[in-house]
Amino acid sequence: EVRRIDAAYRKTKAFIKSEDGGDWDANVELSKLMAEWGGSLSELERLTDLPPKTAEKMACLAAGYSISSQYKLAGATYESAAAKATSGEKALRYLGLAIAAYRNGKEKENDVRLFEAMRERVRADPKLEPAMLENLIELSSDSNDEETKIAALERHLELEPSDNSRRFDLAYLYSERGNKELS
Repeated sequence: EVRRIDAAYRKTKAFIKSEDGGDWDANVELSKLMAEWGGSLSELERLTDLPPKTAEKMACLAAGYSISSQYKLAGATYESAAAKATSGEKALRYLGLAIAAYRNGKEKENDVRLFEAMRERVRADPKLEPAMLENLIELSSDSNDEETKIAALERHLELEPSDNSRRFDLAYLYSERGNKELS
């Protein structure tokens, strides 16, 4: 149960020393909302408005909006979370989630703008390319875009040749397409 986990974590030294109490509260509220254990979107909004306004709290709120089928709000809130993110990987993750939320709301016109924002981050820090490719792989799976998924998997494996899980994913796609040599 969420309440017991929450109470136990609040007693740990990690929680007492941390400054992420608000992030934790937002995660607990989101968990309750997801599990239908009395969580509330209005409480998530209230928690997110409390200082400090962190990317993590904003991402929890965005997820709450998605659960409530408020996809445009979810996308915009994920974009705000990306802008506040403390790492490039998190920013890219939030941008990918924004794309997914907008797509769920049938608003694909944001794709190009958000993918360009991802590319700009990768241009500024090339070490972020694997994180961008992970987003691309996930988003292409969601939209059944096998061509894009194959290209992203191939590039991912150029960067991370020891990733056997992604190697299997690529081999499976090749076999599904009847390409026995590459599978």
